Amino acid sequence: MERSQKAVLREGVAHHTKARPYSIHKSMFSGEGERALYMHWHPEFELCYLESGSLEFMVEDICYPVREGEAIFVPPGLLHWARGAQAGSFWALVFSSELVVDPLQTAAFGKYVQPILQNPAGFCLHLTGGQQWQQEALGDLARIFAGAGQREDSELLVTGLLQVIWHNLYRNGFAPVLGERSLGRSAQRLQEAVRMIHAHYGEELTLQALADAAHMSEGQFCRSFKELTGNTPFSYLKRYRLLQSCVYLSETDKKVSEICMLCGFNNISYFNREFLKMIREKPSVYRAQCREKQR
Repeated sequence: MERSQKAVLREGVAHHTKARPYSIHKSMFSGEGERALYMHWHPEFELCYLESGSLEFMVEDICYPVREGEAIFVPPGLLHWARGAQAGSFWALVFSSELVVDPLQTAAFGKYVQPILQNPAGFCLHLTGGQQWQQEALGDLARIFAGAGQREDSELLVTGLLQVIWHNLYRNGFAPVLGERSLGRSAQRLQEAVRMIHAHYGEELTLQALADAAHMSEGQFCRSFKELTGNTPFSYLKRYRLLQSCVYLSETDKKVSEICMLCGFNNISYFNREFLKMIREKPSVYRAQCREKQR
């Protein structure tokens, strides 16, 4: 089921090649709550810059009200979508981690990129321009989009400015979160608990069982899990169950009540409420939209 989940929600567009590890595109959108960006995820980083208008930009279950001249940094693997609040346009720069640091430079990659890949939920950033470093990053982003496709050396411009932006994000946005923490061997042990969640999400899972899978005490497990994933164990479990319910809704004709039980929810009202909170649609509406896309 995990592979099906990826197939349903992963964006099917190739954003980069070996020769050009990024893509840039501009989108127009209307207001009054209309979808400006469909729900999806991808394995690349993304910087969305709002050129005009205003958006409600969703990353997982967090809503960011984005205004003209602001931007959102979205780490890999996170569900994101947007609704227009006031009609306008936005630019998106989707890029591979290798554009920031060559993975063969293991020390630098491990320091400046790997922590964000390990715990993507902890590093989503809303750049409002409220601080000097954010103003600088937004200015560099605007320069990238202003020169996109209009200059012969645009790839050099993108590469150079993106590394400047990343330095700014890392120094002022990521490093304060990272501090001096290091998960080390704990990260490997936590993977056993994550695998248990993925294999048994439809069953009743206790904190003790998950901690035992990671060979940790419950307290140590909760602290380490939050550092690794950005979620508490049960928040992560709930998110995974909801994503699996999206697969059932889009790929089967099972009743919503049956899907609720298959995905580990014992209460249909609670399931509907949490689905609406995360997906921003009722299960029936989400299913109808998936069927419409498949035609």
